[in-house]
Amino acid sequence: MVNVVKEKINEYLGVLNLPMDVLIINSPYDIVLDYQKKKVWGSANDAGVYIFFSSGEEILYIGHSMNIGQRLGKYFYIGENGSGKPMVPNAINVKWVITIGVNSKYWFLAPSLEYFLIDKFQPQRNKNIRNQLK
Repeated sequence: MVNVVKEKINEYLGVLNLPMDVLIINSPYDIVLDYQKKKVWGSANDAGVYIFFSSGEEILYIGHSMNIGQRLGKYFYIGENGSGKPMVPNAINVKWVITIGVNSKYWFLAPSLEYFLIDKFQPQRNKNIRNQLK
């Protein structure tokens, strides 16, 4: 899961001739086990991209935000067992989330990285954006 994302991010950075330290790829976050108020998303206060994966590690949705933590807080709420429960359709059946923080000097890269990854992975839940890219 992470290796496939890293491969595409390296491709993105290569096209733009940027160093790897422009982005921070955070460890996968298990929505069922890790989602609690005390636990924060990787790069929570940064601009960046988030990727939703199913339990079978299929990419479900890719999005970007100027504040990853705030955005992801709008997708999930804490369920009875402390796990993340979906609040919107794009969060249904999400098992894993990977966040990619963008160095604050390069905050403007978040939307272009999102579009690049959508084009490369073509997740079903991003089909409206994919149609705009054609």
